[in-house]
Amino acid sequence: MRSEAGSEVSNRPAQNGQSNPGQPSAYRDQRFAFSPDGETLAFLRHGESRSAILLLPVCGGEPSMIHHQSGWIGHLAWVADGQRLVFTSDHEGGSKLFQIAAARGTPEPLPFAEDSAYSPAIAVRGNLLAQESPDGRTLYYSWNSGGIWKMPVDGGEETAVIPAFTGELRGYWRVVEDGIYYLNKNSEPGPALEFFVFATRRSQRIAVLTGNYSVYHGGLTVSPDRRWIVYSQTSRTSNEIMLVENFR
Repeated sequence: MRSEAGSEVSNRPAQNGQSNPGQPSAYRDQRFAFSPDGETLAFLRHGESRSAILLLPVCGGEPSMIHHQSGWIGHLAWVADGQRLVFTSDHEGGSKLFQIAAARGTPEPLPFAEDSAYSPAIAVRGNLLAQESPDGRTLYYSWNSGGIWKMPVDGGEETAVIPAFTGELRGYWRVVEDGIYYLNKNSEPGPALEFFVFATRRSQRIAVLTGNYSVYHGGLTVSPDRRWIVYSQTSRTSNEIMLVENFR
């Protein structure tokens, strides 16, 4: 049996609005990240046994590929200076962190990252591999078992922020000044993009997805001016039964 899946990029105003799906393709376009200046969108493209990092001008134009390789590329994030990106890859065995120049270059392994590194997100101050609050005081993270949590950057007690967040959607959340944009798969009538407000500790619905989310590999990002949310969703899946003759 052969399985195929296609994905598409969708963008939606960060307030309630109509989504604008991208063109479905045989590739899977996933894991999006706006550059610090908001002018470039980086994303991953997965094909058969190959992965690539592409950059797309937000003002319009065609994406350009800055790196491709055999195997898997997982997550990616911009460094605070906007000149480099950090990403995870199994190219050298295991899951390791690499950095590459946005102008295209040769990936370099990060010397402090060992095997099993995953989900990089560069802090606002640019010196911490975690998703940090804009004021630089709080570290936010999610567990595969579920929940979005926080703790002081300088150390201290961890606290659950969104306990019901599903671990398999680990790429579908972003921290901003006054809350967290995230995907709630248990929303009715269907999975929805929501905004958790720190002040009220309540979530506001932004939009219901028009397609299926991508388990483990999908994600979302928010433009620096918070006008747009870019997220991935599966546009189609198919299965075929193949007959193999003279098989032993």
